[in-house]
Amino acid sequence: MLSPHFRNALGFVLIITLWLGFQFASAAWPGDGPEQTRPSANSPSGSGEFVPGEVLVKFKSDAPPAGVRAALSAQDVRAVGEVPALGVQRLRVPEGREMAIIAALRHHPLVEYAEPNYIIRAVLDPNDPFFAYQWSLTRIGAPQAWDVTTGSSDLTIAIVDSGIDLDHPDLSGKIIPGYDYVNGDWDPDDDYGHGTHVAGIAAAWTNNGLGVAGVSWGARLMALKVLDAGGSGTYADVASAVTYAANHGAKIINLSLGGDYDSQTLHDAVIYAHNAGCVLAAATGNDGGSVVLYPAQYAEALAVAATGSTDQRAWFSNYGPEVDVAAPGVGIYSTYLGGGYTSMDGTSMAAPHVAGLAALIWSEYPGYTNDQVEGRIERTALDLGAAGWDRYYGYGRIDAQAALCTPDLGASPQSIAFLADDTTDPMLSSQTVSVLNTGCDPLTWTAVISPSTATWLSATSLSGTATKTSPGSISLSASKSGLSYGTYNAQLVINTTQTTVWGNPQTVGVKLIYVEELYKVILFPILKNYSW
Repeated sequence: MLSPHFRNALGFVLIITLWLGFQFASAAWPGDGPEQTRPSANSPSGSGEFVPGEVLVKFKSDAPPAGVRAALSAQDVRAVGEVPALGVQRLRVPEGREMAIIAALRHHPLVEYAEPNYIIRAVLDPNDPFFAYQWSLTRIGAPQAWDVTTGSSDLTIAIVDSGIDLDHPDLSGKIIPGYDYVNGDWDPDDDYGHGTHVAGIAAAWTNNGLGVAGVSWGARLMALKVLDAGGSGTYADVASAVTYAANHGAKIINLSLGGDYDSQTLHDAVIYAHNAGCVLAAATGNDGGSVVLYPAQYAEALAVAATGSTDQRAWFSNYGPEVDVAAPGVGIYSTYLGGGYTSMDGTSMAAPHVAGLAALIWSEYPGYTNDQVEGRIERTALDLGAAGWDRYYGYGRIDAQAALCTPDLGASPQSIAFLADDTTDPMLSSQTVSVLNTGCDPLTWTAVISPSTATWLSATSLSGTATKTSPGSISLSASKSGLSYGTYNAQLVINTTQTTVWGNPQTVGVKLIYVEELYKVILFPILKNYSW
């Protein structure tokens, strides 16, 4: 028989083990993806922009080495580099604790100064000589978005069009193998010019001292030729190209083409690509009428209308209930045949702005699904025309800056449990919820306990600010005082009054399990199922 002392000790160890497993399993984040380690574009209010997880410190010249080691050890940090001429050390510190560690180091008698490792940037207007002619990039806030990301080479935009000028100096080197469905070969070179123009808008080489800038500098391009030298093609070739793109690594498919007739083959191809996780940006058409062309009319595609330099609807832009967003499509300067450049009008020019933006979003949020990428494009668009969605602009003209910088509210963990019995107060005595924000703009938040009758649960720090590098923090504690045995449930609801914030509100489930003897609850199921 177990002694009371051994029984309580064993029960405590098992409880803590299960609690830790529960906590790690319950941490969640909307659109969760791989951790981002590149420098953040924002930081705690008033502290400037700095590299997350790094601090600079200079110790006094007469500081003994043992004292320096002790000072670093006390903060659980380590040196990972230095500025030798200045005697400044670059420290690796836990992300989110930069300012607290700086404050502690500044109070240490051996430290001369401590500060963040601030970020410095060139003003990111690219040096491409024709960038001044590209009003559309400034209008959609691309230069500000490029401060966050210029796009990843891990992403491929398929250009289903007339091919691409494979030798164009602003495009060559980023084009991956595609196919020529018009001539039935593996040389999808452009002999019409349309596809080359579209490709340059989406992803021309940028900041290379040559030609024009693309929306997503880093993205690769897949040339899939379905239009001939006169600009005509077939639905079958388009369907083949769309499915080829989905099967060969393209995450984004640009469709700056359209037909008047519905087709199950074409629709099935669009559905296939969407189900494979692709974003399809399609032009609504240039008839100026109220019928959106196919494939833009399909729900699985993002139907893109065109706007001018003052955000007015382009006179030629088709409209209708299928329109999702609008993008610049008048006087768009981009790459052309023979290594040249020219200006064109059309919803064909609007669609690749959206394709390029999708690549930027996926570069910054690689864990997103295609629906999340599309939703972010729509929700961050600048509302034009009638308030809310309308048939001319959809959700509005795309805004790259907002799409990359809009705050994302999150919470971790999203479930918490306290355990207690007659001889044990709720464990752990307090637990922390982190208020997260992956956007580059800070957000302010507040929190409440629901229902208000859950007086067994208390919280401190129920308001604050969260940035990418400095999350908010809420401390939760539970009390069994006055309670009967049982399970008690409550929620911590975190929200913000700021507009256009993703993940708002966040709800954290909180549970208190109060029993007579915890060890029986933990051990009985284990012993019952054990094969002796």
